[in-house]
Order: sequence, then C-alpha cells, then structure tokens
Amino acid sequence: MEGDSVPENASQDDVLTSGTEAMRRLLRGQTPEEELRSTAELKGWLDAIPVLVERAEKLAQIHSSRRSVMSVDDEHSNPIQFSHMVHFCMLVAIDDLQALRQLMHPDGADVVSVPIFAMYPLLRGVIEASAQAIWLLEGADRTERLTRLVRARSTELAYEQDLAREIAKSLPAGRERQEMEKQIKKDRRRRRSYIIDVIEQNGLDRGACDVTMPGYGPLVELAGPHVGINGNLVRSVWQFVSGLTHPSTARALTASTLIEVAPARGNIRSARVEADIGQVTVVFPLAIRLYRVADSLRRTRMVQAPGDD
Repeated sequence: MEGDSVPENASQDDVLTSGTEAMRRLLRGQTPEEELRSTAELKGWLDAIPVLVERAEKLAQIHSSRRSVMSVDDEHSNPIQFSHMVHFCMLVAIDDLQALRQLMHPDGADVVSVPIFAMYPLLRGVIEASAQAIWLLEGADRTERLTRLVRARSTELAYEQDLAREIAKSLPAGRERQEMEKQIKKDRRRRRSYIIDVIEQNGLDRGACDVTMPGYGPLVELAGPHVGINGNLVRSVWQFVSGLTHPSTARALTASTLIEVAPARGNIRSARVEADIGQVTVVFPLAIRLYRVADSLRRTRMVQAPGDD
C-alpha cells in the first residue's frame, strides 16, 4: 500500500492506517454496495469478541510471575497496587466489548443489528479504558509507571470527593449532613495517605506526582503510536465518537444516514435517521486494536523480568 491508497478489499486495520480513507468513511455516506461490505466487516469484528472474552477470563485466573515487572511494581505500590488499576481498565474495556456483542450480534443471531447511537458510548468506553491501560503500562521504568499510577489515583480521588460532597449537599442541613461531611474528610485523608506512602517510599518527585492524569483526549492521542496509527487520527475518531455519547444534533447529522419519508415542504424535510455503518466500521477496529495492544502489553509486564529500574 502506498500513501493513502487503499484497495477495495483491504482489511479494516489497513483502512485505519490511511487518514484519508478513514476520514472519508467518517464524513461521507456509503453506496449500497459499500454498506454490504461494511456490514460483513462489522460482523467479523463482532465475531472476534468472544475469543477476546475467553482469553480475558483465562487470564483472570493467572497471577503475574513472582519477579515480573508487574509483581515488583505491585510490591512498590502497596496498598494501591499498580496491577489493580491496569486490570480494572481492561475489565471495563472487555465488559464494554461483550456488551457490544450482545447488543449488535448476540450468540445465535443470524443478522447484525446496528442501533442509531447506542453502540457509541460502549465503543468510547473501550477506547478510553484501553488507552489508559496503555499509558500506565508503557512507562519506561518503575519510577515513571508509579508516578503515572499516583497521578491516576489522585485524579480519581478528587472526582470521588466531588461526588461525596454533592451527595452531602443533597441532605438537609443538620447533624446527618455534618456527620457525612466529617466522614468524607476522614476517607479522603485515609486514601490520600496511601498515595503519599507510595510517593515517599519510592522517592518519587512530588511535583510530577501532583500533576493530574491527562484527559482522555491526550491519552488516546498518546496511544496512537503504540497501535501503529497516527495519534491525531486516533484522537479524531475518539472525539467523533464522544460527540455521539450525549445529545448533539450537529454530530448526529454527521454520523447518520437520513432517509426521506415524505416530499419536502419548502425547506422542511421529513426523514428517518439510520446509523451509517461505514462510520461504525472505522471506530470498531480502532477500539479492538487498542484493546489488543493494551492486553498484549499487560501480559508482557506480567512475565517480563524487571531491569535496573
């Protein structure tokens, strides 16, 4: 393949390496013949999910090798073990993939069902969780990996405290609210102490650790090179999907096929909205590729001997 030229029978993975072809699928409708090919591609990706689920279930029964990178990272990050966050990210991703399979092509079904928008929150979840796992795992040495873990845990703690404060505000002023607010502060001190322990025991740079975890846009972009795709393209696809996880008429019109159901009256059109399958077949392989790369990196860290880090 040269430049952005993609043969008609190219796999969807090949299409992802072509910014021009990927954007064409995202931003332009498809002919009936193209829709048939896209549907077949989509079925292939959906049929790949049960294998990923089976592999994840088997891995859940296996511990990291005793002196592996993952195990040593866990020893240095107790009680907020590094592997806990990695495995949780991967659990979120595989759970979303399994839900996509059940939503669009459940076992025994003869056809693929493509909702208008319902698959996009799940695809976004796979992309974000996999990108976060890659970011955690690809740190070049233990110091960097633990710093990223601390940043992620601190960011989570801030969000949890925001939630707890909102819950407390929902209570009427009085003793019950005061007790809850005291408990919130106590919980924060306890959880923050775990983070501080990891920072101090490993001699981590406090300034670097106090930086919040990158947002999911930057995380997804950073994951691009690890999956062999231009980071800006990966972020563009993620941003496209993100706009479909909440009501956005502008994004919905871009992401849908409009079928007129009645003659136009002046500048008013009556139309039925359907999903654009071509767009789905750009997002799906990206989500699965990110998951596979994150899973491969996780498995490597579970057996890889640590270096001098």
